[in-house]
Amino acid sequence: MSEKEFTSYRFNDQTDPTDEQLAELMRRAAQDAREKGRLANEKFFDELHKACEEARHRSL
Repeated sequence: MSEKEFTSYRFNDQTDPTDEQLAELMRRAAQDAREKGRLANEKFFDELHKACEEARHRSL
């Protein structure tokens, strides 16, 4: 599926996506979810590290 075909496809109640379109949509959705999860995990541990450092400085 070309980029143009992918970005121009819209779900509607008249037609179903082809198997190729659906597979590409699902692949990209999964890729996006993995990336968002990775970024959220990275942010969480950055914030946790920052909070630990602040607590360590307060206890000194």
